[in-house]
Amino acid sequence: MIKWASLLIWFIAVPAIMAQQHNYQVRRQLKTEKVKKNLKPEIQRLDSVVGFYYDTQSGSHNPVYLFDYNYRGWKANPYEVVRLILPGRTASNRQLYTYNRDGSAATYIYQEWVAGSWSNVMFTRYNYSSEGNLIHEMFFRPTETGDWVSYQQHFYEYDESGNRLKYLRQMKETDGSWYDFSENFWIYDEAGRLYRRFERRIADTVVIWTETYNYGDGTVPTERIRQNIKYDPVTKQSLLMDDTRDLYYYDIFGNPNLIEQFSWTNDAWHYTGKRVLYYSFKPGCYITICYEGETMTVRPEKAAYYLERGATPGECSGNEAGVVDYQGKSESFSQSPVIVYPNPAYDYFHVQLSPDHPYTTASLYSINGMKMQTLEVLGMTNTIFNTEGLKSGRYILHLAGITANNQVMIIIR
Repeated sequence: MIKWASLLIWFIAVPAIMAQQHNYQVRRQLKTEKVKKNLKPEIQRLDSVVGFYYDTQSGSHNPVYLFDYNYRGWKANPYEVVRLILPGRTASNRQLYTYNRDGSAATYIYQEWVAGSWSNVMFTRYNYSSEGNLIHEMFFRPTETGDWVSYQQHFYEYDESGNRLKYLRQMKETDGSWYDFSENFWIYDEAGRLYRRFERRIADTVVIWTETYNYGDGTVPTERIRQNIKYDPVTKQSLLMDDTRDLYYYDIFGNPNLIEQFSWTNDAWHYTGKRVLYYSFKPGCYITICYEGETMTVRPEKAAYYLERGATPGECSGNEAGVVDYQGKSESFSQSPVIVYPNPAYDYFHVQLSPDHPYTTASLYSINGMKMQTLEVLGMTNTIFNTEGLKSGRYILHLAGITANNQVMIIIR
């Protein structure tokens, strides 16, 4: 399935189709990494990507383009991505998206800025299996009258684990019939990581390009090398030859924030520039960390504070079940006011605290002492607990601090 919420290296290469196919696996690898770390997905959403050209003579990086991502409200997926030429911010092209309820892409329109207005270039429609896997893409281009006419389609295949294996590219003849043009393959290593991709023409079985991924010691790509078929004047043959190389760097949330670019010239890799990715935190999201033996759920902007002080992403290994011996503890109750509303709660409740409150964490326990959720409240006056999925009944909200503790009975309907 194409999931656009955890955006990784979206639409930062042209043409758009090539970038779209490459980005699928990068997003998939990052999603796997986040699951293994127990990080809450979709913590961030991509705001912009700036491309820089490296001037070898001056040794400076000059900005050449900007991808600007636009969202509606708190939505995780962009409805529009605009490419601007820098430094003048001249419109170049844009991509428009619609989505299904599960967040997968439904349609895609690629437009270019021509004579002061947006001109349609390509339209894509996506279809999925009952398991949520992308199984068919249909590509359209406009006619002189503005109607969309299909010209290319892709059919996808997966293994039993849901890993993408191949797609068949078909092109449309002038008489309306379809013919098989090429096959695109995905090859994985023993760890289940994408190792190689390549496209092979069906007519002559010639491989026209390859992409090889390296991971270092992790599960997300650190390097991608692309080869394209080129004419070699020495051998007078068309051969696969090194073309471009990308090096990926990631932030603490597992999202790529820097991509260094190289090109193969004169039998060596030469640095040509970089892409810098900028994110913002999604409102209302939290991240799970282990800090001093305690599993905590904190706001993403607070996570760096704890990670720099020895915290690790994910739950504490000794407390994965979230069971805490809460009963039997002696608690000293402070007089610092705690206001909880609504109580009874349905999908959520607010915890309102005074500006000088002494608490560092707020934890919600079942009546049997099982910890359901912990949020960091240090320096905060209003915190929201999401109770969706919790069974109806009585719960205990426990506020802990260095000098004081408190508790409030919560009823969830």
